[in-house]
Amino acid sequence: MRRQEKVALVENLKKEFTQIAGVVAVNYQGLKVEEINEVRARIKEKGGNFRVVKNTLMKIVAEQVGLKDIEEFLDGPTALGWHKDDVVELCKALVEMSKKYEVLKLLSLIHI
Repeated sequence: MRRQEKVALVENLKKEFTQIAGVVAVNYQGLKVEEINEVRARIKEKGGNFRVVKNTLMKIVAEQVGLKDIEEFLDGPTALGWHKDDVVELCKALVEMSKKYEVLKLLSLIHI
């Protein structure tokens, strides 16, 4: 990823993260690409987003939007799920998917 793409991604995430109700950090190590895509689709059905973001970029976003609590979970293969309005639906979907794929581990919920 080039520097311009990284800057654009950080800016987009900052805009999005200023409007969310909560974010969940999950460890996805061991999931195949098609399984991650299934998790992403399930979260999207519930109106949320699920994305794998480089930890260093997410730490920049977290610092700039005041999500410092999540920084400690940004180590290793971490993906983030977030929702603008309904954190409960997001959590239900992630728990459902973690039962289907036991390697999917919920790390933290930061309610905003």
